[in-house]
Amino acid sequence: MTTHRAIPKHRAASAASADFRPVERGVNAVLFGALVIGLVWLGSMVYTIAGWAMD
Repeated sequence: MTTHRAIPKHRAASAASADFRPVERGVNAVLFGALVIGLVWLGSMVYTIAGWAMD
């Protein structure tokens, strides 16, 4: 007696070959956007502190 349900072979093959690229592209785009925003924020903080030091 098995303790789990068997997945039919045709469904298992199609589930294994499912293409999740659109989701992965979206996640990568959001991460890249967050990286750019973080770098801009960091640059603005350095500019601000350097401006204070020049006063």
